[in-house]
Amino acid sequence: MKASATIAVAAMFAGAAWTATKLDSQTVLVCIDDRGYTSVADAAPRASVLFRSAGVKLQWHSDVNFCQGKRDAIVVSLSTNTPKTFLPGALAYALPYEGVHIEVFYDRIALADPDLVPFLMAHVMVHEITHILQGTDQHSTRGVMKAHWNSYDYILMKTGRLTFTEPDVEMIHIRSVARAARISTGTVVRAVAQ
Repeated sequence: MKASATIAVAAMFAGAAWTATKLDSQTVLVCIDDRGYTSVADAAPRASVLFRSAGVKLQWHSDVNFCQGKRDAIVVSLSTNTPKTFLPGALAYALPYEGVHIEVFYDRIALADPDLVPFLMAHVMVHEITHILQGTDQHSTRGVMKAHWNSYDYILMKTGRLTFTEPDVEMIHIRSVARAARISTGTVVRAVAQ
């Protein structure tokens, strides 16, 4: 059986198992250099709570070098000098097909209402980590995986009600099998220090 067919069959069984248990659990290693920003440190536990609701445990490390050589790690970098012409309006981007790196435009997030910043930072990280876990740049029509949030979504963020949709959660678990298979065949994390 070809590797892609094996991954597809494994993903199908993972989806069935997730649907059956609804409590599947996986641990994801995330390394981020928080650069001492309080809003980033405050955002990590908020992001963890959101992911726990989806059956995913985030294991955070503030030293990106900890992820060096780890095949299953996600590395989050912060940009504090994002050019205005680079992805205008975006707060971050992930490389879902590469499966490792996320760039958060911290300077853009910091321009938001100070009361919103830690919530916004958490949701941006959740959104981008989800892209990595799902292995796609696909968006939802509502919830944390919406392509563009509006003022009502920001209210929901502050009250803890901007969450995953059920299809997003299912895709996280289904695609995690394919991600694990791909990672085990040779994708090694290279931490990018900035």
